[in-house]
Amino acid sequence: MLLSFASFGQDVAPVTHYVATVDSMTQCIVLRWDTSATTGVIGYHICSGNPDDSDSICYTYDTIFAQDSTILYCIDHSVFERHFYRINAFAFDSTINRPIFSALTEKFSPMVLHAEFPECESAVHVEWTPYTGMPGGVWHYSLYMSDSCNVEVEPVMIYTTVASGSREFSFEMADYADFDCPRLWVEAVGVDSKLKSRSNIAGIRRRTADTAAFITIDSAFYYTDNSANLVFHLDTAFPADHYTLYRRCDDGPWQVLVTLHSGEAYFSYIDYSISIYDSIYCYKLSVLDGCGIDEKFSNEACVPMPAVPDIAVAIPNTIIVGDPDNGVFLPQFSGLKGDIYEMYIYNREGFLVFHTTDSEQGWRPEVPQGAYVFFIRVRFVDNRIKTYTGTVTVIK
Repeated sequence: MLLSFASFGQDVAPVTHYVATVDSMTQCIVLRWDTSATTGVIGYHICSGNPDDSDSICYTYDTIFAQDSTILYCIDHSVFERHFYRINAFAFDSTINRPIFSALTEKFSPMVLHAEFPECESAVHVEWTPYTGMPGGVWHYSLYMSDSCNVEVEPVMIYTTVASGSREFSFEMADYADFDCPRLWVEAVGVDSKLKSRSNIAGIRRRTADTAAFITIDSAFYYTDNSANLVFHLDTAFPADHYTLYRRCDDGPWQVLVTLHSGEAYFSYIDYSISIYDSIYCYKLSVLDGCGIDEKFSNEACVPMPAVPDIAVAIPNTIIVGDPDNGVFLPQFSGLKGDIYEMYIYNREGFLVFHTTDSEQGWRPEVPQGAYVFFIRVRFVDNRIKTYTGTVTVIK
């Protein structure tokens, strides 16, 4: 619909103080203006003149029946592009045939904010275009940041500058580590009207040179020698220099166990420095991204605590020299670990008559008949170390 200015009446009560901004929900361009001073106004008709065409033509957008102090109107164009507009918003009274004009605005376009989190850097760089359509000029610009993942967190102003100041700014994202989903926008404040124009919202997310697609611990199990065996699955397309293996005992803190190097898709590691019968051990593997900034973690894998084996002890108290069934003093233990085994046998005078560290080696007495004292020290697979003492009688 085209409207010619000459077709309307001459009563003029201009709408003043136009400002273009961006709606935070829809991210579309919005025109905001003050109401007409004329009494009896029941609405506004909005149209736009192309800046390159004659001012005598107005392309209709919409008619709004409202008397609010400011009116918002969404213009369907990308806020990331530099579009120029000239707007005419004229008021009309209840007869509708007596529209009250305001003049076309000067050319204006919304501010466009660009934010960049460069690869392998820790600083965010932002810049924005100036806002040229503010009545009376721009007083100052303010840069705000909010957390879209946590709407309860209030936006913070991280930078402000006068209109003639720099419209470029850099800041360390580490200073705002609490913002999980940071987003930025700029607000221009007018000198005369104190109207505010808002830019588009720019989300920021660091891009790293490479990220590991996956690192997993495929299995974690224990050996009977009281060690844990871990098998890892790696993304070999990721050029990692090394991996870090973390371990914690029960609910204790995570601690670095070892640095691993491998170019294979699958590899394993055996942890001998544990006591699986006393505690539960958990592991996780990490690798730095291609920038050496973010640490990527695998799943957590815990070695289950094995059941304590049944322990049986049988120590004979009598040895009959030359007897084929009972002629050797050989105590029987089940569940021995085997790394600690000592047996000492003494006569009544306290002299050592036999010693061995082999649990399979028994004592064949070649001593006088009588009672002898034994001392045995062993370690079982659950890491318990026990000592057994007593006497054995030798009969000839």
